[in-house]
Amino acid sequence: GGRWDATTTWVGGVVPGAGDKVVIPSGSEVIVRGPYTTAAPAVCWSLTVQGTLTIGTPLSAGARGLQVDSLVLVESGGLLRNDGADIHALFVGGDLVVNGQVNFRNGSGSARMVFNGIGIQTLSGAADILDLPVLNVEKVLGELYGSGTIKLKVEELNMVSGTFFGPTNLEVGTLLKIKDGEFFSGESMTLLGNLVVENGGFSAAAGTVRFAGQTQAVTSIPQIDFGKVVIAAQSVTEFNGKSKISGDLLVSDGATFNCGNAIEVV
Repeated sequence: GGRWDATTTWVGGVVPGAGDKVVIPSGSEVIVRGPYTTAAPAVCWSLTVQGTLTIGTPLSAGARGLQVDSLVLVESGGLLRNDGADIHALFVGGDLVVNGQVNFRNGSGSARMVFNGIGIQTLSGAADILDLPVLNVEKVLGELYGSGTIKLKVEELNMVSGTFFGPTNLEVGTLLKIKDGEFFSGESMTLLGNLVVENGGFSAAAGTVRFAGQTQAVTSIPQIDFGKVVIAAQSVTEFNGKSKISGDLLVSDGATFNCGNAIEVV
């Protein structure tokens, strides 16, 4: 274990590069710190975490980054986390498999996860839940698929480019924002904050969307499509823009549903 940038950390005495497969064994911890930044991250081909990988440290201020061009595998007993007061980043170019623990809310800072590969990527694992402060989909080409039974819980989800087919169970906290690209929800999605669709597409026609925040708004420029919509008790939800609901619209006792613009229920 040790610093990512130190030759003494690695078997063979060589710091990993873009074509290298990295394995962090059980009982070891590797720390990504300076000189790496989110603009000039550490890099490797694939990453298997059996021990602990920490991005950032209180001993070295600044946002740190790691780019993995292929598979990221967190094995059972493995831990992938942030540290320090900054907002770090893990850039994933391949599949993400979480069988262990990901904690990007460690310390006073956080870390965002960015999917930026070309082609098909998947997010899966045997863990019950993947809880992230920020998830960005920034794919130039291809799709990201949420698969398996893992629940994805995200405070802020940003669709920048590409296509995202959400997992079976998705919960978004403060914001789901579609800047561009295409977003398709899975069987069940819970929104606790705002939904903003600036460009691209949003479709939840194949499942149920539950609005469960105290006060939240849906704002869209293009038409957005829903299947079943549930406005939970005590929620105040306002739709602005053109929306189509092809399933049931259920407004619970004590909830408020405001229809600002055109809405079609079929």
